[in-house]
Amino acid sequence: MKPKRPVVSAFTATATNNVREDIIRLIGLDKPLEIVTGFNRENLYFEVQEPAKKYEALAKYLEENSDKSGIVYCATRKDVESVCDKLNDEEYRATRYHAGLSEAERTVNQDDFLYDRKKIMVATNAFGMGIDKSNVSFVIHYNMPKSLEAYYQEAGRAGRDGVPADCILLFNGNDIRTNMYFIESPNEANNLPPEMAEEIKRKDRERLKQMTYYARTNNCLRKYILDYFGDKAECTCGNCSNCKNPRVEVDVTIESQKILSCVARAGERFGVGMIIDVLRGSKSAKIMSFGLNTNSTYGMLRELSDGKIRSIIDHLIINEYLTQTHDKYPIVKLASESRTVLTGVERVVMKVNDERIKQERPRKFDKRDMAQLFGIDKGLLQELKTLRMKFAMQQNVPAFVIFSDASILDMCQKMPSTLNEFLRVSGVGNHKQEKYGETFLEIINKYQGTKSEGEIKPRNTDKEKEDCVNEIAEQFKRLEGDTFLTYLGDTARAVIIEKLAIKMTGKESRECIKAFLTNNGLIETITEDGKSKIIPTEKGLREGVVKQERIGQNGARYEQTLYSDKIKNLLADNARIIFGELLRE
Repeated sequence: MKPKRPVVSAFTATATNNVREDIIRLIGLDKPLEIVTGFNRENLYFEVQEPAKKYEALAKYLEENSDKSGIVYCATRKDVESVCDKLNDEEYRATRYHAGLSEAERTVNQDDFLYDRKKIMVATNAFGMGIDKSNVSFVIHYNMPKSLEAYYQEAGRAGRDGVPADCILLFNGNDIRTNMYFIESPNEANNLPPEMAEEIKRKDRERLKQMTYYARTNNCLRKYILDYFGDKAECTCGNCSNCKNPRVEVDVTIESQKILSCVARAGERFGVGMIIDVLRGSKSAKIMSFGLNTNSTYGMLRELSDGKIRSIIDHLIINEYLTQTHDKYPIVKLASESRTVLTGVERVVMKVNDERIKQERPRKFDKRDMAQLFGIDKGLLQELKTLRMKFAMQQNVPAFVIFSDASILDMCQKMPSTLNEFLRVSGVGNHKQEKYGETFLEIINKYQGTKSEGEIKPRNTDKEKEDCVNEIAEQFKRLEGDTFLTYLGDTARAVIIEKLAIKMTGKESRECIKAFLTNNGLIETITEDGKSKIIPTEKGLREGVVKQERIGQNGARYEQTLYSDKIKNLLADNARIIFGELLRE
């Protein structure tokens, strides 16, 4: 009698039809029930950038989103160390995660990110599995992953609370070479039979090719992803960089004919780089040694840049006018549809950016401005977030554990006035209603009364200012362990906004603390390589300013300036002096 097998379930986040078939085959399932819920995440915005300097592009984004929490994925440990060091050097609250760190450090760094002590996690793909942090507002890939499966799984860690989030890929050609190195380097596949190991590498090359097409496509990025996973998609989504940026159709038939002709006359023996060099009339030794300078198409597209020729070749490959082999060094060959273009039967049209229209087109709204995006009051949104942060700090938990951004936004939209109405807010159950309902309703009802009666908020009284100073002092004393200046500044800012409704940026509050520490001879600011840097003085080191030195994976030395409990108590005792100017209305 055949033994009865137990019930088996298999789950995966991002699997193509082929992968799902492999799962069924490998586990040995017999006609299983398959449920696919769909791959589309409408709240995610997709963008591909090809910057000349990746770090500058990353820094620009972070500067514009300084209050957001997110992940920066890098391909190598070396890049993780380098990027994290630079961010900390510029006083971003960043931490790192990769397999080369000790388990103890990985745990500490992961907790710092989960509990919002650090806003930015710089990591390899070793980070992310099992991480349940709902308020990740962006995922930036500093390097292109090896496959769309990996990219979409990692990008999908953004926006899990349903709030709009950014998924940005910073791409350049070196990413392809790095990934190809990983594919071809000795790994666990080399312990398999040669035929099987080569088949795995062949599939990895194909997945890398599809990932490269995503980075270079001129069409809707969301549609490309959904098509890859076998999901239905509209031609345009309206929420990716290719759809949002105005594009015009350009006829590239003549250029395409020259490219196809070059591939044919070169004997279909070379890769994309060599084809581009022939068309641009390169005089490299390699071109001369193969005699490609005598090719009739030699120099026929010398007026175009490498990038423009490459984009047309990518377009021809994606639309199956050309094919690429799956070898270690892919070769470009003619496809069955090539003849229709070469003979003029079919024209080739591709979309390109129209920079003129892009510059003239006004922006409708800033997608990062939640209040404007959802049509709610910015003041109320900020007050509720400040209250949430207060509870989070008291309980030593991440802010999203109290309420997600989606719940806070829903409060602002529904404007509940009773505990029963508060239960209708997304993410609110009986426990959260009982624990937080009255406190949050007090702010909402107070706000509604002020709006309806047209009251003007009176100037803050001396008692309110005194309470604010005392609360700042109390919060400073509650901060655990050696603390960053940015964290001290953000803590004070949150209290001032909550208690006195005075508008203040994180930079302003940091400058107040920095000025006090400088005036008391505890720190000084120096300039290195054109950048300002805070360092402790001899007195500061004695009094509790901590100079933390680290060595990155690349061997570069990196220093952090932190503040011990002794300094935090000093700041608490002098909160009135530190924030005196800002408290004078």
